[in-house]
Amino acid sequence: MGVDKEKYKEFKRFSARVIKPAVKELISIGGYDVQVVYTKENKKVTALKFQFKELKCEKKPMQDMKLFHNIDLQQKLVQEF
Repeated sequence: MGVDKEKYKEFKRFSARVIKPAVKELISIGGYDVQVVYTKENKKVTALKFQFKELKCEKKPMQDMKLFHNIDLQQKLVQEF
């Protein structure tokens, strides 16, 4: 996820400061429900799996959303993905 492994030595802090805010943001802008499934071995989280479920609501097309300050970047992402 682009975070140095030494920055968060405890998973609960990583989850609270990185995973949960990212999931919350994805839900707020994307029209999807996002769930995180944790795989554990001996009470230690060893893997994450993200599940996306499309919400049944009226969504704006990505082209109409102002997600980035750099509109050129947003247009390139929409075109390529």
